[in-house]
Amino acid sequence: MNYETVPAKVKEKYYKISLFEPSISSENIGDHIIQDYCMSICKDIFGESMYVSIPTRSKLTKRNYSHIKSSDFSLVFGTNLLASNMRKRKQWDIDFKDTKYINNAVLFGVGWWQYQESPDWYTRVLLKKILSNNLMHSVRDSYTENKLKSIGIKNVVNTACPTMWNLTPEFCSTIPENKSKNVVTTLTNYNKNPESDKAFLEVLLKNYDGVYVWLQAVEDYNYTKSLVSDSKIHFVAPTLSEYDEILKDNDIEYVGTRLHGGIRALNNHKRSIILAVDNRATEISKDTNLMVLQRDEDHLKLETIINSDFKTSIVLPQENINKWKSQFVNIM
Repeated sequence: MNYETVPAKVKEKYYKISLFEPSISSENIGDHIIQDYCMSICKDIFGESMYVSIPTRSKLTKRNYSHIKSSDFSLVFGTNLLASNMRKRKQWDIDFKDTKYINNAVLFGVGWWQYQESPDWYTRVLLKKILSNNLMHSVRDSYTENKLKSIGIKNVVNTACPTMWNLTPEFCSTIPENKSKNVVTTLTNYNKNPESDKAFLEVLLKNYDGVYVWLQAVEDYNYTKSLVSDSKIHFVAPTLSEYDEILKDNDIEYVGTRLHGGIRALNNHKRSIILAVDNRATEISKDTNLMVLQRDEDHLKLETIINSDFKTSIVLPQENINKWKSQFVNIM
């Protein structure tokens, strides 16, 4: 091969980045949606550097520790990894022995698990040891920001979820305001409310020609079947590629309980209504104007909104996003 003819991007230095990824060993496709956007942003910041995947859902190994130690940066990808009782709540499976090897991790769009009391002593000490004291942390909502600041971690900014960073005013202007003929929806198998879930599905069946149920987790299939049986319901396979394919339909929008299913739809220029089942969508909505209703609200309200025109007007904390991203550029 004549290497002189091969185009290449040449940089003065390449970086090694450890990425704590909740998508590893996760069957929730929402984690893979987060992974997709976070990885894209990392490449915008660090270019084609070396990226090493580190699990958050399982205990770390000696090899994991070795990679973390030799990395220029260690980023912790979003989802609700933090909790007030991290000895018991293992969304991020770390403990004190890990602090020997991890002391400079940087949060990237991370959130807090549910509404909780003040963080306990164990959690306060653990997070202060694990997280960087020098670099700024990115969290996805004000609730998480305030939780961290309450335990003395002040180097934190609310950037909203990284999955939303493309939803600028210019982009949002391309999202339709009026109702579509068909709808893609989701349920949440680990947070069921059969009465409310059945009621909102019936609203969709009444108001759309076709109802497509995307299985963000495979267990959502049996749960949906237990609630309704209708020829207008079509199931979409539990893969991100199949979901993206259904979103190519020009006459479809999203109404469902999965936060990142809704955000993925917005990124594909689809009008979206998210039905909150926990604190995640609710808190992000307060900060960003994301269209969120409570799942248990009066379903006549949902029907009214479905049949009305509304603009998608996402408010991004752009200054905080720029501040978090630029800190790496300034020290590289």
